[in-house]
Amino acid sequence: DTARFKKFTRLVPPDTYQVRAIVALLERYNWEYVSLVHTDDEYGSSGAERIMAEANTYSGENGFHFCLAAVEKISISSASFDYNAVLNKLGDNSDSRGWFDRARVVIVFAQPKYAEGLLKHAATHIGSNRFDRVTWIAS
Repeated sequence: DTARFKKFTRLVPPDTYQVRAIVALLERYNWEYVSLVHTDDEYGSSGAERIMAEANTYSGENGFHFCLAAVEKISISSASFDYNAVLNKLGDNSDSRGWFDRARVVIVFAQPKYAEGLLKHAATHIGSNRFDRVTWIAS
C-alpha cells in the first residue's frame, strides 16, 4: 500500500543466501541425491548455477556432499510450456515401480507462477506412486 507506506521497499535476498539455506536443508536431512528444475530467466538460471556450483564444491560436516541426479529447464519463452515433459524426465530417474530411486528431492528455482504450474502438474500424478515420495523445495 504505497499510500500508507511511501518509503517502503522490499528487497529479495541474494541467491547465495537462498542456496545456503537449501544446502543446509539437504545436509540436515542427509539428502545427498537431488534433482533441480529451473526457469531459463535470470532468476532461475542464477539460482541453478549456484546450486550446481555447490554440488561440485560443498563439503559439509561429517563429509556431507550432494549431487544432482537431473537438471531440467523450464523455458519461459515458450507460449505453452509442457510441464509433463519435465516431470517425465524427472521420472526417468525412477525404479521399476515408478518411484524415484534415490533422488527423492527436487529443488525448484523458478518464478512463482512456473513453480506453481510444475507442482500442480506433479499433483496430478499423486496416487500413481510417481511423485508420492518426493520432497519439493521451491525458491
